[in-house]
Amino acid sequence: MRHIFFQLIKLILMFSFIISQTRYKDEIFSEVIKTNDVVYGNAPDIPFDGAFEWFTEDIDLTMDIYEGAGDTLTNRSVIIFMHSGGFFTGSHEADDMVALSNLSAKMGYVAVSIAYRLNYNLFSTYSAERAIYRGLQDLSAAVRYLREHHSDYGIDYNNIFVWGSSAGAFSGIHLSYMEEEDRMESTFVNNWGWDPDLGCIDCSGNDFDHDRKPRAVIACWGGIFDLDWINEGDEIPVIMFHGVEDSTVQFNEGYPFQNEFNLPWLYGSNLVYNRLESLNIQSELHAPEGMDHEYWGTYAGDWTEGGPNENFAVIKEEAYAFIYDLIYAPQIQPLTLLSPPDQEIIDITDGSGAYAFMWDNPNNIDSLTFKLVFDGDLEFLQSQTINSSFATIQISDVIDQMYYLNIDSLTGSWRIEISNVEAGANENLNGPFQITFVNENILNVFDSNLPENFNLKQNYPNPFNPITSIRYDLPEDGLVNITIYDMMGRIVKTLVNGSHTAGFKSVQWNATNERNEPASAGLYLYTIQSGDFRQTKKMVLLK
Repeated sequence: MRHIFFQLIKLILMFSFIISQTRYKDEIFSEVIKTNDVVYGNAPDIPFDGAFEWFTEDIDLTMDIYEGAGDTLTNRSVIIFMHSGGFFTGSHEADDMVALSNLSAKMGYVAVSIAYRLNYNLFSTYSAERAIYRGLQDLSAAVRYLREHHSDYGIDYNNIFVWGSSAGAFSGIHLSYMEEEDRMESTFVNNWGWDPDLGCIDCSGNDFDHDRKPRAVIACWGGIFDLDWINEGDEIPVIMFHGVEDSTVQFNEGYPFQNEFNLPWLYGSNLVYNRLESLNIQSELHAPEGMDHEYWGTYAGDWTEGGPNENFAVIKEEAYAFIYDLIYAPQIQPLTLLSPPDQEIIDITDGSGAYAFMWDNPNNIDSLTFKLVFDGDLEFLQSQTINSSFATIQISDVIDQMYYLNIDSLTGSWRIEISNVEAGANENLNGPFQITFVNENILNVFDSNLPENFNLKQNYPNPFNPITSIRYDLPEDGLVNITIYDMMGRIVKTLVNGSHTAGFKSVQWNATNERNEPASAGLYLYTIQSGDFRQTKKMVLLK
């Protein structure tokens, strides 16, 4: 009985340990199964260090696949590891590649370490460009191969990550942001027939027709040929690690190895990060003081002088946390539009009340924020940020704008933007939708009736740049003064000063002062004075 009791306690403790471990965050497997030399494609290679590339031979492109022993999950995330070595040396069986692949497999990933084509003429800039392009092609082939065989390997088609060091980081960044039209001239056949055409990005390796883009990139000491290749709409997240004083690949820009004669000019992680940030593409940059161009051993490509150095722990912790957060980030589901339907025409003849924009929200995420955005002729309606599944606009605001524009119908577009605060994601999932407001009697109503009371309307648009309109109602004839003041009470511009007849009136301000000089951005007051009536409102000038 005593023996059974202790065995039971042992089993409970083991089970408690297992359930306390989290896939993709902890090591949940103790053993790893490795499959060597899986062929993921075939491509022409350079068999020698020559000046030209016309002597080529086809080689098999291979990868090693690492999996946790006993792992039965059928939709596992994948990390492709791509080694360093300046596209001239290095190995997918280097110590760091093996160590990271084993660690990733124990954490529940399918880890893949790829071999790719190396070698180029060290005395030729264009040859180096071609080498980087071949690395990009081979990485593309690996991604497409894994997607083609995702069910065979029990992997998640969508969650394929690329982790590259130095040359591997260049390939990962280029794979994410470089498109076919960005192909360098050096990759095409030259005028003399030397150096054969390398073909399109997805033409080499295999003919599997799948998206080559990874889910995200982990880039250690990487860069890109051209920052303009990163465009708005490129939604590949990237986390980068780079030493500020890196002399192998510059932190900002320059020649690799500070070799300005034979290697191409490159833009480093800091400039890549700045470009991504300017386009609101999810990215991180870690540049710890004193970080060298290596996380293993003492020199890039030399795995013979020890194991992981002081950079490795930082990179490992931050990189795996980055991947984990992406895998488990709340997924925003599309909304269902309820009202109004696309191409809706709305009669606002009675001129009263408000109009509702409504949608169904299938997401169970507390941090979602909705924004109703107007475009086109509806730009005068300021975007509204709300936390519920509906928003309203005042019909009187629409009528005011129609009166300013002297029209009976107003057409524009609207959409709903969804922001997920926790995930830092912003997705435009609904729209644009067309909408038209009509009121055939609006001008007649304003023209045939006199206002019952004095009134100063809120300017439109507000905030504005550079022109805004101010409407005011005069129930009787009289002297009228409308003046703009700054927040210190100083006169900026007198818009109206004279005798006016009764009616519905309007005046524009072009954001200039009394000397017709541009006014500064900021908050302003505008005041109407007519007889005993006086009213003041605020407006905001943007620059």
